[in-house]
Amino acid sequence: MLKKKVLDIAHRGASGTKPENTKSSFLEAIKINADIIEFDVHKTKDDQIVVIHDSTVNRTSNGTGKISSLTLAELKKLNFGTAQNPQTILTLKEALQLIGKKSYIIIELKKTVQGFEQLALNDINASPNRSRILIHSAYFPILKNVRKINSQIKLGYIVYFSYFHHLFRKYYKRLSRKYNIQFFSIDAIYGNQFFIQNFITELQQEKIQVFTWTVNDYTSMNKVIKWGVDGIISNYPGLVKQAIKEQA
Repeated sequence: MLKKKVLDIAHRGASGTKPENTKSSFLEAIKINADIIEFDVHKTKDDQIVVIHDSTVNRTSNGTGKISSLTLAELKKLNFGTAQNPQTILTLKEALQLIGKKSYIIIELKKTVQGFEQLALNDINASPNRSRILIHSAYFPILKNVRKINSQIKLGYIVYFSYFHHLFRKYYKRLSRKYNIQFFSIDAIYGNQFFIQNFITELQQEKIQVFTWTVNDYTSMNKVIKWGVDGIISNYPGLVKQAIKEQA
């Protein structure tokens, strides 16, 4: 995996300034020179893998409906940008071609992909840049399925941090060893910073990288850098670069 003191990870592209998970946001992240571009994928009604965070198009487009109930052709008719900056939905294949070798990539597999992981892996395996592509998910059954199919791809587990997660450290470490989980993406809830600090340290002792999300203000960026995280997932990758530079 890419090694630096702290990685600058563009959350849904440069989504703080451009429409999230679109060609526009990815090109802006490339322009900023983000180390990694992170985005989400769902499965459509006609078994296509598309780049979108929500399970519906309601929030991010001018349409309505569940991704799982819409075909790719129907989704392509919608605007996922603005009136001034219209954007069509990207398939996973299109997103991988667009980003190419300009950045590493983390793909979040959403719940609709469970049982259909091979569809996403087909696009990844067809990419000449597949060695620069990582997968993470909040659903461990998805990670297990991916690992059964592909023993080499780098996997990460998304943890929605709570007050009690520190009690599951041994469980997380055991699962990580069994399924070769190479990084954790953890929710940076600052009320739990004592437990997060210990959690980060223990995971890193297991040679597991730790990324934290979604960190969008300068003060919080400085805080998680001091925690010793390996990467910061942010809607503002340019601001992350500034914070990393000043901490160096």
